[in-house]
Amino acid sequence: MEFEVLNPDTKKTFLLYEGPHLGRGAWASVQAVYHRGPASQEIVVYAVKTFFVKPRISAQCLTRAIHHEANIGLQLDHPHVLQTFALGLLDGQLACLMEFCGHGDIFDLIWPPRPEQARLCLVKQLLLGMSYMHSKGIAHCDIKPENMLLGGDGLLKIADFGYAVVYRETPDGEEHMVEPPASGPVGTAAYLAPEVWSCVGDDPPSAYDAAAADVWACGLTGRELLGKFLPWEYAVVDEVYAEDGSPDNRFARFMAGWMKFWDGNEVRPISPNAWPVCGHGFRVKEYPAPEMLRVLLGMLNPNPAARLTIDEALEDPYIQAVECCSPAVSPYNQRGATHDHRPAA
Repeated sequence: MEFEVLNPDTKKTFLLYEGPHLGRGAWASVQAVYHRGPASQEIVVYAVKTFFVKPRISAQCLTRAIHHEANIGLQLDHPHVLQTFALGLLDGQLACLMEFCGHGDIFDLIWPPRPEQARLCLVKQLLLGMSYMHSKGIAHCDIKPENMLLGGDGLLKIADFGYAVVYRETPDGEEHMVEPPASGPVGTAAYLAPEVWSCVGDDPPSAYDAAAADVWACGLTGRELLGKFLPWEYAVVDEVYAEDGSPDNRFARFMAGWMKFWDGNEVRPISPNAWPVCGHGFRVKEYPAPEMLRVLLGMLNPNPAARLTIDEALEDPYIQAVECCSPAVSPYNQRGATHDHRPAA
């Protein structure tokens, strides 16, 4: 297999040897590939992502989407973000050459339950990766366990930037809201924040804060990393039905807890002595500590203007105290740890 790097400054082609297929999604498949340098006997393992042609998607639109995803990935360099090395042509087909993560996605590693400290470490790693992305003005827009991988170094890696958006052009630039496409919201329905659904319901669709929506998805994903199931199908109050057709009022119950807590003040902050009581799935006894529940509730504040930011979650004293095996824990703290997050042999 020949991979030709698409770079206007250099023409580089190198030979790859096929490895096993790692996964297949709705838009692309990922395969392991091997490369041996001309002056070295060392074999380097990469992952290569190739994209499918869709019947109702033009070649131009597909090419634009592939370039968008690759360009986002090429801007990012962090221990908790999957590294993209190059966009190129693999035997004439557009493909991304990426970091190889042989342990698969985090979703497959949630069960059986891991030790509590290892789970908290993964939550912190997710927040560290998202903090870096937001510092670059990039929102992921599809955070969920399936879009996070476990690297060979045992670290969580945020992956799949197909829906990512740039909401701030420069570090000190102005942030802008994101408008959903006319076809509907992007991302995975169960992880979409309530304001995303509200924006789509407007005619024409209104804009929303993509970074705040990321925080919401991270809150739900953090719960899953702690061994909890998704609390609802959709973050909307009216006319929601479960897969079996029965009414699903779980989010309505969650909102009722917030409405009672707000009592007319939708910016009321959570404190050590007061937080919304939202019933099953959000009880203190279901979490490692009351402080962890309060952080997650702050990330799942239905009011995006009052929702915690990723950095505010990281700066919470409880999260700061979580011992983390990440090399990126500074500047939030200097506490180190050693956890083995890899699946049992």
